[in-house]
Amino acid sequence: MSIQLIDCPACRSKISSQAGACPHCGHPIRPQAIPVLQASNSKKKTISCPSCKNVFPAETKWCPECGRKLSAPIPWFIWVLIIGLILKLIGSLIKAGVI
Repeated sequence: MSIQLIDCPACRSKISSQAGACPHCGHPIRPQAIPVLQASNSKKKTISCPSCKNVFPAETKWCPECGRKLSAPIPWFIWVLIIGLILKLIGSLIKAGVI
């Protein structure tokens, strides 16, 4: 395998084609595997991909393994609205004699 000099896409410096990142500016040259976090070893909040079940930091928006959009948990105030609507529906059904 021959080593060639290529231009860094970020700073345009000449670098080795085998470099993982530019030694001048640090821009990544080759895609590198993203480490998967283990939920039990991490004290930071994590999110699990519903498709491939890998665990990533909670701020991750898209799964780097399978590409699925990772959704955030539903905020508490949305749950309050949903529960309120359900209770109102149940009250209407009781009043109508259905329940």
